[in-house]
Amino acid sequence: MPNVSYLEPGTDATGGFQFWSSTTGNVSSDSTFSKTGPRSIKLFNGNPSILAGVVANGVLDDAGRRITFWMYQTATATGTNTDLLRVQTAVAEVYRLDQQSDGKLSSRPIGATQVDGTTVITNNTWHRITVSYKIVSTTSFRFDVYINGVLEHSATAGTLTNTGGINLRLAIGNGFPVDTTRWYDDVYVDDGNDYTDPGDIRVTAKRPAANNTNDFDTAVGANPTNRWTNVNEVPLSETNGWQEGIISDVQENYTLEGSSVGDVDITNKVLIGRTAWIWAKGTLGGLGTPKIMDNGTETAIILTNSGALFTVVSTSASYPSNAAGIGMRSTNHADDTFLYECGTLIAYNPVASLICQSPVTSFIPNLVR
Repeated sequence: MPNVSYLEPGTDATGGFQFWSSTTGNVSSDSTFSKTGPRSIKLFNGNPSILAGVVANGVLDDAGRRITFWMYQTATATGTNTDLLRVQTAVAEVYRLDQQSDGKLSSRPIGATQVDGTTVITNNTWHRITVSYKIVSTTSFRFDVYINGVLEHSATAGTLTNTGGINLRLAIGNGFPVDTTRWYDDVYVDDGNDYTDPGDIRVTAKRPAANNTNDFDTAVGANPTNRWTNVNEVPLSETNGWQEGIISDVQENYTLEGSSVGDVDITNKVLIGRTAWIWAKGTLGGLGTPKIMDNGTETAIILTNSGALFTVVSTSASYPSNAAGIGMRSTNHADDTFLYECGTLIAYNPVASLICQSPVTSFIPNLVR
């Protein structure tokens, strides 16, 4: 069964773009409009119109990926080849999903044969878009596009100019009427390679909600009895947090909100997977033996000397139940450890469809640098 590769809840977790590697143009976290939870990613092409987008590095692979997200826009493209999604290498495009001036979606495997869809994307309506693909070689590939769970078209013909796509970009192109806005929410990627649609998967953020093992010795900013309030802030902030400044091997971890608590009640929903995350640093960075805590299990990380995102991605149908739900272990070194924010993203199916996943865990260190 497919393993989760990447989750992003439309900036619900941090109120910003810490889970994205870069942004371009007019990009913001919108706290007034969303599909799931309190926020979504807002891309505004402005006047004059310019490209706006977000990029997540290292989350794709030619061996196969299923990418699904919810999208809402205020106007239809007036030009052609206007960005919705790109699969990219570090320097070049492999594939682009565009909207054409007739409102329909088109697959453009770069260098190969463009395939146009037949369904008009309705403005001012949420649509779930999926691109499910696998690339064997420049002449053996397949990109399947789904709209709201229905197969729209497949692109298989021609010769690709590039392979080796590792980066995902979501965007709104400059071929739209000026001042057009597009929102993205519930971004989900797994390593499925069978060209199927993974279904309606939503992503929500769960935050620290109770003290557990709390041995970091110094408060950063506020010094509350409810220590979790220093590390569950939205937007993310380094004003408050916890510091361990002694050469010791100690933990600072918390129990997560319950499944019914927080942004979205996911009680009795079918769970797909999760991403445990911390925003942390070491004064010097790269020293000692710090670890991230995910549902009672620790994984080694290498800190940097400025705040950065560290994640553990798991494919699991169970809600995190360990009292040590999220947090970290100190460096056990003279280099001070700082924990600023932390939490867990949960991917789930809102209608409790039958989805089977395997309990495989992978680690993606320092996704955002």
